[in-house]
Amino acid sequence: MTTFDYHVAIWVGPIGKSAELIRQKVNRGAAKPVLVDVGGMNGRLSKAFVGFDYSVVDIQPDPECAAVKYVVGSAECLPVESETTDIVLTCSAIQYFDQERFFSEAKRVLKSGGYLVVHENGCCNPVIFVCRCVQRIIGLFNSDQWRYRNTIIKYYRPRQIEGFVVTYADTSCFLSPLSFVSEMVFGRSLATGFLTAVDDYLLAALPIVKKLSWFNVVHYKKL
Repeated sequence: MTTFDYHVAIWVGPIGKSAELIRQKVNRGAAKPVLVDVGGMNGRLSKAFVGFDYSVVDIQPDPECAAVKYVVGSAECLPVESETTDIVLTCSAIQYFDQERFFSEAKRVLKSGGYLVVHENGCCNPVIFVCRCVQRIIGLFNSDQWRYRNTIIKYYRPRQIEGFVVTYADTSCFLSPLSFVSEMVFGRSLATGFLTAVDDYLLAALPIVKKLSWFNVVHYKKL
């Protein structure tokens, strides 16, 4: 999965598992299942979803997106015909959307029995909370950073969505975001494998850690 850039590299395992579960659920038939990656930037998740009719919807063209189909549009008004899509996918993007309008649009474009596949960073992880506070302080002296922080509307919290049923939910990444912070600040990752192993132990041993995890994966099936 070499297309993952560094800030989603620690999510490769959970995303790969999510992709395989969706591959098993969707009826392949003669045609490839239609997948729309909303806010997908340069199509960085396309290698995880090989075998799908994969396209990206984002608000501005990305010059690195030549390998996948790219449609300019917003999450709140998807340029996709109703009931034509098998999977609506999003990764680390919902915090920039009006979530209610996006969920309504996902419901509109999905076929009956289709899936909304959510891979999103949550709001309660202590490592990322500190990082976000530092970013906000930096933003007092850096206008670009301040504008970026203000593009975030609301962080995602797993929940029920009208018209959908949850078929899979998982959380990961408690201490492993330290690797992301190290990469961002120093240009070098920490021992991600070790941190992930510690996370797996803590997630199994301490239920509260699930509430403080950074990465949420939820599959919603349209009723």
